[in-house]
Amino acid sequence: MGNYDVIIVEGGPAGSTAARGCAERGFKTLLIDKALFPRYKPCGGALSFRTINSLGFEIPQEMIEAECKGVNVYYKGEMSSYKKKGRVTVMVSREKFDNLLFEMAKERGCMTLTGERVVSVESSGGYIKVNTEKGAYSARFVVGADGVNSIVSRFINGTSHKEFLSATAFVSRVEEPLSGNEFLNFYFGNVHGGYAWVFPHGRYLSAGIWGLDWLDSKPVDSMKRFLSSNNFSTDNIRGHKMPLWDRRRKICSERVLLAGDAGGFVDSFSGEGISNAILSGRIAAESIADSLKNRESAGDNYKKKCNSLFVNNLKYSMYFTRLIFRFPEFFLKSFVLDNSLLRQYLEDQASNTS
Repeated sequence: MGNYDVIIVEGGPAGSTAARGCAERGFKTLLIDKALFPRYKPCGGALSFRTINSLGFEIPQEMIEAECKGVNVYYKGEMSSYKKKGRVTVMVSREKFDNLLFEMAKERGCMTLTGERVVSVESSGGYIKVNTEKGAYSARFVVGADGVNSIVSRFINGTSHKEFLSATAFVSRVEEPLSGNEFLNFYFGNVHGGYAWVFPHGRYLSAGIWGLDWLDSKPVDSMKRFLSSNNFSTDNIRGHKMPLWDRRRKICSERVLLAGDAGGFVDSFSGEGISNAILSGRIAAESIADSLKNRESAGDNYKKKCNSLFVNNLKYSMYFTRLIFRFPEFFLKSFVLDNSLLRQYLEDQASNTS
């Protein structure tokens, strides 16, 4: 058994960011992940302006597969389009992007264990004990960044974590270029409680759907219909659950913090979660540092900062999402036909407005 200052469970954007922040501060940090890096991650691969701002460094140019400067939104035969002078998003491969963050954490001094699955978390004296299939490790603090089926969340929330609100996303890689590849394409009306999309990646496309679980009971069928309607193959479909903000979910205890998807930090309308994953990872490292320096509760500090910076936005996004998909004909049609609404939404995203 090894003793550490901080153990990070899983090395996605939230976990690797937290690990890098802790290691940079000189904490003895261990990152454990069940996968071997680089590893595949089903995702559209669009990094928003907010995500880029949260990183704290420039994305290497060779990692950017496309830069999108505009958005096309479709709803029942109608289309709205908006193009910015600057970029709206950059497109990356999540396999390469996540590996970059993982390697940066290692470069800062974080120790890593890959190919080792965490099976449980428990209190052990003045430490938190993390049990894996191969051994046990203890730390003063633990950051759970282990996604929708978080083992660390079970330690904080018990079995109730299975009842929290979630959405489902499916993605498929399409091996053909898209004309007009400066635009993200969103299609509303194809998916109950969500949307479909096609994103350009230069030499290939990513296509997929996003939908709220309690509204779309057959998301695989929705995905296949959308792919077929665009003459895309239905043979290469990958899917996963995405946890949403839920007021019943505890995001921390005094010394255990949930970051990224483990904390339910995915926006219920857009389905975007990378920016909050990175931000929550940064806040986790800051909160642990403040706790060690000032003997404050890391959990109290973490919760306060998360609420201030993004959790309240997730709460109101959930309220609006419920309203929008209860009356889709009114809200979605207005969004598509009124170009000023689309423009304002994108400008708000670019300026980090709530």
